[in-house]
Amino acid sequence: MDFLKEIGIDKIGFVEEDKYVVELDNSNDYQQVFELLELSELVSLDEDNVEFDEDMNKATYKNEKYEINLIANFKEDSYKIEVREVR
Repeated sequence: MDFLKEIGIDKIGFVEEDKYVVELDNSNDYQQVFELLELSELVSLDEDNVEFDEDMNKATYKNEKYEINLIANFKEDSYKIEVREVR
């Protein structure tokens, strides 16, 4: 997805229903993506859509065209990015 490449995320994903999903390999990839999103001027953290606890983290970043959810499930050791077009 070109928008993710503009942010510096070059991992390839797949389309699932109404979203583009990128599965991350591990917590190091998650941390790298988190840092890229935090530093990006292309998106802003949606502070109303942030969930953090010991089992799971979910942070939503937005701009006028896209919404990016960065999700970590620590219990299952799974990490992913979900991108949707804002309607």
